[in-house]
Amino acid sequence: MLDYEMTPVVAATLNDLDEKRVMAFLSSRLRAGAPTRSLDQQLQTLGAARDTNGTIHPTVAGLLCFGNWPQFFFNHATILAGRLVGPLGTQIVDRAIIEGALPEMIDRVVQFVTRNTRHGLRIGDLWTARAQEVDEYPLDAVREAITNACCHRDYLERSPIQVKIYDDRLVVANPGGLLPGLDVAHLEGQHRPRNPRLAEWLHSLGYVERFGVGLIRMREAMAKVGRPAPEIQATPESFVLTLRRPGPVDVQAAAIVMAASTPSTVAEARPWYAQAWRQ
Repeated sequence: MLDYEMTPVVAATLNDLDEKRVMAFLSSRLRAGAPTRSLDQQLQTLGAARDTNGTIHPTVAGLLCFGNWPQFFFNHATILAGRLVGPLGTQIVDRAIIEGALPEMIDRVVQFVTRNTRHGLRIGDLWTARAQEVDEYPLDAVREAITNACCHRDYLERSPIQVKIYDDRLVVANPGGLLPGLDVAHLEGQHRPRNPRLAEWLHSLGYVERFGVGLIRMREAMAKVGRPAPEIQATPESFVLTLRRPGPVDVQAAAIVMAASTPSTVAEARPWYAQAWRQ
């Protein structure tokens, strides 16, 4: 059975693919410059295009990863990001509908998270006297969570990925539950992508591993800075991953000085410091 990601999109033409993006990918992957075969042949070999009744059309995966504007054909293949405040997250202070090819969407969501979370310096850790950067949520874990959502979501479901930043947690939810045979308790070390071609390309681009270690890397990144392990909820319709805000810190062993992102001054940072790091 043909994976949906390999389905040709007959309404699209090769002009809907970004040739520079494709050639840069091929050059990077082959590590020896771009191949000499025609672009049509390269796209078909890659799986980014297929011949349908004598006409070559981009595939679903080809448009999602290399398209000029994939959302023209898949208006649900977006990421809805928001910063929510209040006990129930009912007030939205920043939001974005993120579009584009998958690699640029991943980068833009990480940027959104960066500007809507707090970053500081821990002065004097257990090993050195140097200041250590401290993120409210480790960006390695954030990037891994978002990449996995893009890679494993069900693109037949007509709803976006959602990234919600609450006062106490960051939630990444994608449409499409676990594949048959998988369960939440045994996900670590498992590699059964819903979209294997997208997983392969994102691996080649350095966004994702292909050995089922994504959750392990997220857990390790969180544990390294004293955060709880990621929480997972899976239903037949969705997959939800939650990263919790920092827990208590031994303030006698390390002083925290806020960076000039959010809040903008040390004076403004003190209430957040007391709330986020000492409660």
